[in-house]
Amino acid sequence: MSGNGPRARTLFVELIETCPPSDWSGRLAEVRREDSQLADRVELLLQAHANPSQLFDDSISPITPRIDDVELVSTVIGPYHLREKIGEGGFGVVYVAEQVEPIRREVALKLIKPGMDSREVIARFEVERQTLAMMDHPHVAKVLDAGMTQNGRPYFVMELVRGQRITTFCDRMRLTIEDRLRIFVDVCRAVQHAHQKGIIHRDLKPSNILVARQDDAPVPKVIDFGVAKALTQQLRGQTVYTAFDQMIGTPMYMSPEQAEMGSLDIDTRSDVYSLGVVLYRLVSGATPYDRDSLRNSTPEQLRRILRHREPLRPSGQFANLSEKESSRVCEERRLDPRRLRNQLAGELDWIVMKAIEKDRNRRYESPTALADDIERFLEGDLVAARPPSAWYRLSKLAGHYRGAIATAAIVLVALCAGLAVAMVQRNEAVKARGLAERRLQEADRERERAEELLYVSDVQLAAQSIEQGEVQQAAALLNRHRPGPATTDRRGLEWHLLMRQVTGHTTEIALSKGPLYTLQHSPDRQWLLAAGATASVYLLDPRTLKLIDSFDTGQKEVNGLTFTKDGARLLTAGDDGTVRIWSFPAFELLQTIRYGERQVYSAILDPDEKQVFVAGREPWIGIFDFETGELLSKLTGHDREVEALEVSQDGRMLGSVSADHTMILWDLQKRKPWSRSDRRVDRLSVLAMFGGDSWIVDGGLDGTLTLTNAGTGEAEAWLSLGDPVQSLAVSADETAIVAATRGGTLHLVLIERSPFGSARTLRLATAWKSHSDRIYGVLWSGDDTVLSVARDGTLCRTRLSPGLRRGRILPGVYPQQFALSPDGRHLVWIRENQMGRIDLQTGKEVPLEGFPVGLEWSEVRYSPDGQRLFAGTLDGRLFMIPFDKPSDVRVRDLKFDHGVWELRCSKDGSLLASVSRDDDRIKVLDVPSLETRFEIALADNWRAALSEDGKLVAVNRGRDALVFELDSGQLIAESLRHHDEAIRSLAFLPGDEELATIGSDRTIRIWGWREGGRPDVVGVHTSGSPVDLQISRDGRTAVTATTQGEVVLWHLPTRQKLFSMAQTELRYRQMALSADERILATTDRLDNLRWYPLQPEAADVAAGED
Repeated sequence: MSGNGPRARTLFVELIETCPPSDWSGRLAEVRREDSQLADRVELLLQAHANPSQLFDDSISPITPRIDDVELVSTVIGPYHLREKIGEGGFGVVYVAEQVEPIRREVALKLIKPGMDSREVIARFEVERQTLAMMDHPHVAKVLDAGMTQNGRPYFVMELVRGQRITTFCDRMRLTIEDRLRIFVDVCRAVQHAHQKGIIHRDLKPSNILVARQDDAPVPKVIDFGVAKALTQQLRGQTVYTAFDQMIGTPMYMSPEQAEMGSLDIDTRSDVYSLGVVLYRLVSGATPYDRDSLRNSTPEQLRRILRHREPLRPSGQFANLSEKESSRVCEERRLDPRRLRNQLAGELDWIVMKAIEKDRNRRYESPTALADDIERFLEGDLVAARPPSAWYRLSKLAGHYRGAIATAAIVLVALCAGLAVAMVQRNEAVKARGLAERRLQEADRERERAEELLYVSDVQLAAQSIEQGEVQQAAALLNRHRPGPATTDRRGLEWHLLMRQVTGHTTEIALSKGPLYTLQHSPDRQWLLAAGATASVYLLDPRTLKLIDSFDTGQKEVNGLTFTKDGARLLTAGDDGTVRIWSFPAFELLQTIRYGERQVYSAILDPDEKQVFVAGREPWIGIFDFETGELLSKLTGHDREVEALEVSQDGRMLGSVSADHTMILWDLQKRKPWSRSDRRVDRLSVLAMFGGDSWIVDGGLDGTLTLTNAGTGEAEAWLSLGDPVQSLAVSADETAIVAATRGGTLHLVLIERSPFGSARTLRLATAWKSHSDRIYGVLWSGDDTVLSVARDGTLCRTRLSPGLRRGRILPGVYPQQFALSPDGRHLVWIRENQMGRIDLQTGKEVPLEGFPVGLEWSEVRYSPDGQRLFAGTLDGRLFMIPFDKPSDVRVRDLKFDHGVWELRCSKDGSLLASVSRDDDRIKVLDVPSLETRFEIALADNWRAALSEDGKLVAVNRGRDALVFELDSGQLIAESLRHHDEAIRSLAFLPGDEELATIGSDRTIRIWGWREGGRPDVVGVHTSGSPVDLQISRDGRTAVTATTQGEVVLWHLPTRQKLFSMAQTELRYRQMALSADERILATTDRLDNLRWYPLQPEAADVAAGED
């Protein structure tokens, strides 16, 4: 019979999955004719499945236990080493075990207690194991294995869940009601999965729902699926009458029909009831019935309670808690008692009460229906749950007082029959109309949210595409959201910012039929020259890229172009082995330098323009007299051709890279190598010096950029571009490198300085595919633009927008505070007793004639119309200075002992809020009188914000947010513990209905202060804490700057992060957005002032031109 085991199990599973019970006997008869033993075994399994209680008849003698549970720790059961005992129930003991083969992992092993391992239990266990094998859900603890100990005791192995009970986890983490509901929805989905597999848990309670953190997110796991069903059937009859803690299902979480009928006629709605009780406990901190009263009840009293006693709603049960319990529950949910009661009352009460309806036909039909209704509640949509109608309550009452009510009902029905017919028709019409209107509103809201999410997704993808150099893809994503005649314009600051990066990036000129190798500006920037495989030098207008002229050098191919400092002479390096010197722009041949018979790659001048350094296909470097062309010396040290040369500014050092994988730094006074670096990779192709000759960057055909300290000769930084580097150029401000590769891509690489010492690092900012073929030459042309030539004969002008990644640093300006003019054209800065104004279009200082001098300035702010400047001092005075007539300055002593910390203007400029952080005082002044309108003292106050209508002021008190009415001085809204740490900045959104805040807890939050409640968390900064907050004019975009040198854009309607706009290696201290949203300016820890142009696409006409 043992050989029939696998066949019996297969046939058993086939019967229960494909045949109704009425067909089992016929199918067994067919099997019996062929194999009676097989039929007997299948019949036993079917009986166990259909009526499990018979397997636990008292007449069956249990197997005597052979192993004492205390001795099991450190023992081995099959491939499992028992490590520690972690739990014990009425029928089993759970251990942490280590599986040693075929894989090594930790598991949970549950061993049947002695006395419950009869032959019938084992047969039933076989049924359960087959069923559980079908389970696969991320929130269900999986059953991994099963077997028998050497002493005949069954065990099974489960996924080890190291978590806490769902109630304990939520309370200890102080999760909000919304966060608890989201975790609970995952639990519902897990139970629904089990139901779909034909499994009813029947013992859902907090201890069987564990929550652990994975990747910093809570992940619930439902445990013991099917296990209790397999092992506790014999307890069913006993525990109802004896020990309630041993029942299938804990009395507190047991459905009425489960207590009444045991295992008979129980369906999935029993689990819905248990889930409802868990939800009751999660949201209110209480349970529907008193735990002690249930524990002390007789079985009959228990059934009566569960069948007939109506529990209070969660809001009502919460109201009955003691003051101590109420305070604890509120603390665990981050709400005060009034707000918690308000949040529970209404729809949340209805949802819970529908789940724990005594009549299972009135419950949610499935865990999915319960989860869907909770999600509708979270989204603010209409929920399916409703309070019991008056008619339902009346029917319940009639059930208790049937005789007395029957007579009255007959009379009442007769009187109301006529009226009811008419009213029913009218009410049905009204309901139908109301339902239709609600459905339309719901559909509109869903469509609006879907369109918003699509917009956000496309913006995020566009930002990623720009980072990866896929600008055409980014443009296509952005262009999807250009508004049509009947569509909503959702474009915000972020859309125009990205569009600026993709609009007009590359201008391409088909200049030559053959490859172009090199290009150069004339020193006066009036000419652009390009040359290549045709032996011609092309002259172009650098602004329009229009071809003006060309001339033939007679050198077969031209590989290099070099101007003298005065631009009067031009050197061309040719394939004929010569360097020719021409007058410019007349192009008369003045001198010919003979290098040899093979190609010349590079010819450069020393700083005194007395010598020419020449390199090419030979393994040596020639030093020639510039005037006579005489060979003065040869530098030997390379084994193969020399690809590129660079000379130091003082003329004492020469750098060279070669196809032999080496870079050599030459001492030109001694004419000998000073430093030699062997890269031991593919050939090196290009190099450049910068930083006062302190740094050298070289590129090779292995795609690597290497940064070398020229003082030590040691390489300090590397960056792999993944494509052979063909040429490179360093920006004029020496903060960026553009590296061109054989794939036709330009890579913008930032040279970042460490805040400690003089070390440098390389970081890829963005990439752009400008050519279809390899790029041979690249040249910076202004701050944002590079010129490049390629093997396909094209010349391209490409704007890489480094300003949007690293900003434009204003040299010589190191402000402690600054203010942007509303039109973004000017910037006023202060530092100690200095004040200045800069024209951002020209970068030049604009005199502040007639302005006060010699004062210790602490804060500065433009008026909204740009006509006045407000400036505060360290001695607590406020200056209001008109730009057109500074002599009309008005001064007000604010009596701040520790100076003016912050100034904020109302939108119309009629009010000015002033904050003194160390004085813990805030004053709101009327403008232009500067008379005090409102004053308050608050501890730990940093910031203040005025509403658009000028009626409100929002301030922080440490991590609390408060809103005051200016006229009355009354506190009208308060959010305690608004952030987990101190609030750093705040601002009203347009319309003044919501307040945006950032805090040291790294979060950005939105608070609907009129409605109360907790703020929404828009997002968490992953890189540093936010230090400043700016809101766009339409209120849809927030911009934050962090302590890790990152500027982040957020989409407020959907509460999502859009992208990071700018990054530096230093923490930001201040950030400002101009009123017209054309300029963003920042200062960092070293007081560097950067500004970022954010013009929309319309302002990009002349982008990239000098």
